[in-house]
Amino acid sequence: MGEPDGRVPLSGSAEARYKEGIDLDASGDPAGAIAALEAATRIDPGHVDAWVRLGLVHLQVGEANAAIVAFGSALKVRRENPEAYIGMGFALARQGDEESAERCFKNAFMQTVFDAVPWVETGRYLFKHGYEVEANFCFQSALNIDPDDPDALDGLRGMLRETGARFVARDVVGDLEPPGAGEDDDDDDDVDYEDEDDDEDDDGDEDTGLDDEDDDEGEDGDFDGDEDPGNDGGRGGGE
Repeated sequence: MGEPDGRVPLSGSAEARYKEGIDLDASGDPAGAIAALEAATRIDPGHVDAWVRLGLVHLQVGEANAAIVAFGSALKVRRENPEAYIGMGFALARQGDEESAERCFKNAFMQTVFDAVPWVETGRYLFKHGYEVEANFCFQSALNIDPDDPDALDGLRGMLRETGARFVARDVVGDLEPPGAGEDDDDDDDVDYEDEDDDEDDDGDEDTGLDDEDDDEGEDGDFDGDEDPGNDGGRGGGE
């Protein structure tokens, strides 16, 4: 039973609440997951994984402002946090702040030079919840780090099966046809990755404190530069 304001009571450990939130999210109850994850972060404001997952669930249900707050809180606790930067980037992009989003993605790339796992795991989560464009961006980014990463390739194969390669870049399709695909299937010939405008509405704009800069964006998540976003939520300290 919840507290008078509807929040989950703070009994139990932060880790228990975090695991409860994970389970609720996996079972298709994002509202319950948010409540449990918020409880975890109230018990332990330094629980980075709870903040990141809370941000992802908010992003999943279209609450970009709340997602930005959660990811920013994760970055306050730990600056070396590519998952939070990736999620923050997508949340900012949904608000139309592409320059700030780009800087978040750059930070994530800098922190994952030899590690594709954060991109793959985020891609899997977003694809599971219907965000094909964002998931494809994550899988492509993982392949920029390691062109032979088996999990990223499996992620793209899953997109081929589920979406007919609508969002898969032609230059990585190659031999990634889904298992059992017909030999006469020519659907991949005209496939190109294109960024799509997301018209999803959000309540208000969040002031992220990210300074505007002129950066050059590469293709399919290949960004250059080494700027750190000046997100107030991300400068509260590190480990």
